[in-house]
Amino acid sequence: MLIWLSPEDSAAGAWASTILTGALVIPALRAKFKSELTLHHATLVLNFATLSTVASVAAAPMVPIWRVLRKKKGEDQDAFRKELEERARGRIILSLALGAQIVLQWIWTVLMFVDPFYDQNPVRISKGMT
Repeated sequence: MLIWLSPEDSAAGAWASTILTGALVIPALRAKFKSELTLHHATLVLNFATLSTVASVAAAPMVPIWRVLRKKKGEDQDAFRKELEERARGRIILSLALGAQIVLQWIWTVLMFVDPFYDQNPVRISKGMT
């Protein structure tokens, strides 16, 4: 929605999404290493990180910095070159944000499925509860 309401701010929105993903995954990693995380909470972190990453990657091609910029007749060469450089910098920043978000999501995914230990008591079914 940010892309349609304010296209100039959409790259900043991608960074905000990356920061939110990091703010959730990094404490979850700490809790996981200290064996303070339940499987339910680990799954919630995975769901958020996956949804956030998919939304960011799906919306990224619509950000205006990816559109082809053509020089208009009579436009100053230096101003055109400056606009191209700003777009190139924005593309690099957006690519780094998306890459960081994808890396955080995959780190969590791999850790969640490779390390089977969670702070969760096993469920015991008593004879009267079948």
